[in-house]
Amino acid sequence: MQMTNFSPAQHGFKFNNQFVNDFIPQLDVRTGGLCGGMSYAALDYYNTHVPIPTQRFRPANGTILHSYLYDRQVDSIKPNVPIWHCSRCLQAPALFRF
Repeated sequence: MQMTNFSPAQHGFKFNNQFVNDFIPQLDVRTGGLCGGMSYAALDYYNTHVPIPTQRFRPANGTILHSYLYDRQVDSIKPNVPIWHCSRCLQAPALFRF
């Protein structure tokens, strides 16, 4: 397997992953964190040889950087939705055991 010289300390974001996401605002459903989005975005910056933003504070909701991280979070989740759904379906009978 080919490895890169990616170093989280050097190439990762400098702010903490303390996001609160309005996932389904109409139903007041929120999620916490953008770990997948931050990982994908850090690799995007690394692979395109663009320096990662150096800010040490979490970007505010609705900013360009926050929107980019959120979109990359969605990208990190999409491929797994069918797997999670199937897994829950297989476990569903266990919910009805008494």
